[in-house]
Amino acid sequence: MAIGYAGLFFGRLIKAAISRQRERLADASAVQFTRQPAGLAGALIKIRNGNGSHLRSVHAEDLSHMGFAETLAFRLRRLLATHPTLDQRLHALGAHWAARARVRARTDSSPSPAPVPSERIGRLDDDNLGYARTLVDTLPAGLYQALHAQEGAECVLYALALGDVRPPPALRRGRRAALVDQVSALGTRLRLPLLDLALATLRQAPPERRPVILKQLRTLTARRRDQDLLCWALTAIAERHLGAPRRALPRPDIHRLAAVANDIQVVFSALAWAGDSARGTALSGFQRATHGLLPAGRLLLAPERCTPNRLDSAITRLARLTPLLKAPLIDAAADLVLADGQVQVAEAELLRALCTLLDSPMPPLFPSKG
Repeated sequence: MAIGYAGLFFGRLIKAAISRQRERLADASAVQFTRQPAGLAGALIKIRNGNGSHLRSVHAEDLSHMGFAETLAFRLRRLLATHPTLDQRLHALGAHWAARARVRARTDSSPSPAPVPSERIGRLDDDNLGYARTLVDTLPAGLYQALHAQEGAECVLYALALGDVRPPPALRRGRRAALVDQVSALGTRLRLPLLDLALATLRQAPPERRPVILKQLRTLTARRRDQDLLCWALTAIAERHLGAPRRALPRPDIHRLAAVANDIQVVFSALAWAGDSARGTALSGFQRATHGLLPAGRLLLAPERCTPNRLDSAITRLARLTPLLKAPLIDAAADLVLADGQVQVAEAELLRALCTLLDSPMPPLFPSKG
């Protein structure tokens, strides 16, 4: 009996090894003849993220080598498995397929029945339109009218960039001083609406005037010795809208999230600290948002390591991601912003800058109630 069981065990080892190698060859042959790796990868992802392919039958072991994927769940799986792991098979089809499987698993496992943020882009429902009207109605009438003139829009843009820094003499005289005081009195809640209205007017400025506006904006932001992320975000958004048109978008040549793990870590650390200065809360939000995006072991970076220069470099690399990977990245960022049920001004501005620099539309930050 001892010799018989030993022979059975080693026989199964040989059978499993041959079956695994045959499955690898079968996958390679399927791609070779169909020229459609996406079809095979889609089936493997569905099995991986679904209920698996296990058979509830006494004959499951006898038919295990004939299944499309593993039919049995048992111990010593690495030795006795008749199929390579699904992640190994996906990786053999292309390094980016395993990353796509993890992203889809994260999206499919969301407990909320509401659509993910990227699916709400472009939906002009009553809730979002009503919120926009409320913001516009909050603006003083004189300031709202000034934003529709080029001089007034420029003054508001400069006032937003300065923040609480004392304005230069040119902005401390006459009508400009009154506009600067009005912008300062409104606080930070209306920074993005004011920026949107100002940029809408300045985009109609003569082409030769726009570089002058951007040069003056950079000069004003340089006055802030402690240039914070909000100042960087505002300047980045303005430069993208008023700068010279780009001849071509960044080439989407990055197909794996693992290739930009450092950049994702920087961006999401900055978003986590923008929402909450408490380390415990920021750390938990960072871990929830990056689950499925970052390899295990990636930790929240300290605030001093999320500088504007590092953030700008990180987003420049993330802009080279394929559209299929940009969407879950923005969804995760929006989830991080909405994790506590409140949208801080700093969070909204950083998310807006992220979407702008990724050449992606920004989703509404709250779902429709209808």
